[in-house]
Amino acid sequence: MKMLGAVLTMLVLGGCSKQATPARDTGVDGADAPSFDVRVDVRADASDDADGSTGPDGPVQIETTSGPVGGEREDGRSVFLGIPYAQPPVGERRWAPPADLIWTTPFDATSFGSRCPQPNIAFTSLVGDEDCLTLNVWGYDEGANKPVMVWFHGGSFLQGSATEKTYHGQDLTLHDVVVVTANYRLGALGFLAHPSLPGRNFGLQDQLAVLDWVSANARALGGDPGNVTVFGESAGGIAACLMVAGGHGEGRFDRAISQSGPCTGLLPLPDVAAAEAQGDALAAAVSCDQAADVVACLRGLPQNDIVDALGFRLGVIFGDGAAWVPVRDDVLVPIDVEVALATAATPMLMGSNADEGSLAIIAANQGIIEIDYTTATEQMFGTRADVIRAQYPRAGYPDDVEAVAAILGDRFVCGTRRVARLRANAGHAVWLYHFTHSFVTPIGDLGAVHGSELPFVFGTELTLVKLRDDEIPLSELMQRYWSRFAVTGDPNGGADVAWPPYSTAGDSHIVLDTEPSTAGQLRTSTCDFWDGVDDA
Repeated sequence: MKMLGAVLTMLVLGGCSKQATPARDTGVDGADAPSFDVRVDVRADASDDADGSTGPDGPVQIETTSGPVGGEREDGRSVFLGIPYAQPPVGERRWAPPADLIWTTPFDATSFGSRCPQPNIAFTSLVGDEDCLTLNVWGYDEGANKPVMVWFHGGSFLQGSATEKTYHGQDLTLHDVVVVTANYRLGALGFLAHPSLPGRNFGLQDQLAVLDWVSANARALGGDPGNVTVFGESAGGIAACLMVAGGHGEGRFDRAISQSGPCTGLLPLPDVAAAEAQGDALAAAVSCDQAADVVACLRGLPQNDIVDALGFRLGVIFGDGAAWVPVRDDVLVPIDVEVALATAATPMLMGSNADEGSLAIIAANQGIIEIDYTTATEQMFGTRADVIRAQYPRAGYPDDVEAVAAILGDRFVCGTRRVARLRANAGHAVWLYHFTHSFVTPIGDLGAVHGSELPFVFGTELTLVKLRDDEIPLSELMQRYWSRFAVTGDPNGGADVAWPPYSTAGDSHIVLDTEPSTAGQLRTSTCDFWDGVDDA
């Protein structure tokens, strides 16, 4: 049971271990890795016909701008796995912009590529390989012109991969969309900033390279390059929001979905000076700070020396260790994200879960982390900690963990509402949801915990827990909403509960549960409090 809790915690948020420096595991998929993260062979059982042709199922090949790609058709739906979208970011290409990769012989896209270097789920070892810039495609139909949905995973910009079973796109493609999932560089390898480095935010650059590759190859994938939706959860949702704020949609995507990923009011994004100070600390930690060429020294080190040089911070928001997150550099990420959000017209669908903060309770109960109320609030809020503690007095909760969980939960919900209000006040289309369905696992009812909407969006499973029969209608409903939004920018249609566009007057939103409904006043007084904190 402890491992299940660890999987859930690390899968959707990321965290820190009591062990500051994990033991080394140089394998791509270490022994401690979850079973659904290993390379998966999806070859169809059907064999080629004697004349080399194929029936409804079997091998299928497409031509991309990178070269020919061979995948498999299963149950009438084609799957291409592990397609490289850029050159491996190794050697001189470590901390360099993603570069095009070309091949001439057919690329075998029938198994997943490696995850990017990262700590494993329990932070006891390091797994992954730098040669990880790959993407996966579900739903190809020759000659089709389907909307394309491009997914970026969560994991605090530190963990996760597009190989995870939760993100497999077969079920979502039944709603007549092409689904693309992709890896991007994580941790220090993706978000190091240093005065000697010409550039930063390499993980975000990878994501934009994915979108460029999709745009160039949408027709070959059976998709419409003029109808692309970027979507993601947690860190992936924050990335989608930042892409909108940065104005990066032109020629790349038309709409954005952010699940539990508000890009303001939750995650502190450093400016260049703060990020480079952390980069200096990393260089010193690996004895490269006095080198004649600091970058060459860093590029010459084994990947694991870089990955865990400064330890890891729980959920990025509080805890000891480094936080490798996007940097506000006014190149890819605006200095003032909120101002930028008010000017970017890209339609957005976004939301949060009712019990986001219970993830901290799970992690503490499983012995993965220790949470002290006073320390955590000081780390999260600095000089504003007293204001937060007055709103969330320790005496009002059973223990330190419950108090911090309440703060985190409201921070997710209210940060999401804040972005929705910024967008709506500027006259831009935004659709807000609140997911309230409880996620029941072998370790108990976790409520609508962070990440628990994922199996409903993809129709898959989370930490080996599959949807129950009575939950399938909610999954199908959410897939209809998500795919309709991808088609038109409006989730509504058919006989489904009408989803009102968000308005600041009443906080109009949809409540997603087995009995969906519309509502207003989303934690209004609490979120008004947080708006005041963020405005101060």
